[in-house]
Amino acid sequence: MHEDDFYGFSAPIVEEYRRRFGVDIRTAEEFDREAWHAIKGEAVNRLYRDVAEVCHERGRELWLGLQIGDHVHLAADPYFSDNVVARYRNLWEPLVTEGVADAIIVGDYESMTAGAAHPYWRAKTSIPEHADLYAFGAQQYGPLCREHGVRIYLFGEWLPGSHQALDAQLAARARHVLDNAYDGIDLHEAVNFEGGRMIFLQRLAQRLRGIDPGPWPPE
Repeated sequence: MHEDDFYGFSAPIVEEYRRRFGVDIRTAEEFDREAWHAIKGEAVNRLYRDVAEVCHERGRELWLGLQIGDHVHLAADPYFSDNVVARYRNLWEPLVTEGVADAIIVGDYESMTAGAAHPYWRAKTSIPEHADLYAFGAQQYGPLCREHGVRIYLFGEWLPGSHQALDAQLAARARHVLDNAYDGIDLHEAVNFEGGRMIFLQRLAQRLRGIDPGPWPPE
């Protein structure tokens, strides 16, 4: 794995690390990166708490999109690879137990459907090789979320354009939702259903209710 982690050298993170460990991460040749990732994760959670306060005092819900595994990371150059340019600890549990999140949307953008053998997942060592990623996400978030009344939705990635391929992908997503007891699915993106294509959402809704709408006619 090649890693160029550029995120986390701003003054608040640097000063907090120095306060806890007496080390300046901007000049030290070696430092505890997991502790650094945790401090960054704490900072992200503070942002979520602030946003939740604004939402909840106005009677609105806060839905958070979270990746699976122990870390959130951004892979770039190339995208969706094992080259991590930003990483922080996924400290999601307090977001549930403290009532910060009303719902969690689970999934790593553009990487879930690629499967666990894709190079992207090599950087996420907390996820077993060849894991069922949809089941992993449900097992990671499901029990604690259900205990605290927080809903979990599967993130639906970019969908293909042809009618038959789109319907087949939505059928597969419905199976993942039902097989792993997600509360529903958040679909990306709306353009797939414009221009009289709401029939696909109607067929998806039938599948999520356990009704088989039948095969899509050949094009």
